[in-house]
Amino acid sequence: MRIAARFVAMSLLASCSFAFGQAETQPIRSFVDPPAKIATAQEIADMYAAKEYRISVQQISRVFLLSGAAAKPFDRYSLLMLKGQGRMQLKDPPSARWACEDALKVAPSASTAAVARARSALIQASIGNVYRSRTNIRAESISIVEPDSFQKAMQSYFDDEMAAANSEVGPTWTPLIERSQKILQSAQIVLDRE
Repeated sequence: MRIAARFVAMSLLASCSFAFGQAETQPIRSFVDPPAKIATAQEIADMYAAKEYRISVQQISRVFLLSGAAAKPFDRYSLLMLKGQGRMQLKDPPSARWACEDALKVAPSASTAAVARARSALIQASIGNVYRSRTNIRAESISIVEPDSFQKAMQSYFDDEMAAANSEVGPTWTPLIERSQKILQSAQIVLDRE
């Protein structure tokens, strides 16, 4: 038994010393992939237009890892809004809303901030990717994914918010009315632009 244990220990020691001896003569290979090519803003827009939503969202995420001079050519607001639209196409409304809220924080102007705010509010008011009017019970559900139906959903949402703002409410509703007015202004800007 002792002889077998010594034999195993000696063979293990010999194989380890042989492996270390070879490691010195062979170059060390890296198992890390080379850095992936960062797509340009136009390439990302082309990916989205080609309905490669997942890839475009991944590329946008890679762009956001850049800093300094490498990040300068990219417009964060436009990429965040595109990311939100891509997430809607991938049926991920919470992530789409987060992207719109992040776009709101970096919006270059009040009108672009209003677009981001209105999109975020519509996504929040929707269930899944569908908006259903709160005031018109017989109205059909409207998809907020496609641009044409998004416009209809935004108009329906605008009408619902107007009805809520115009209804008679007590003084405890003042903060909600102020929020509704801000969203209404944002929705009106979106409707005027598109």
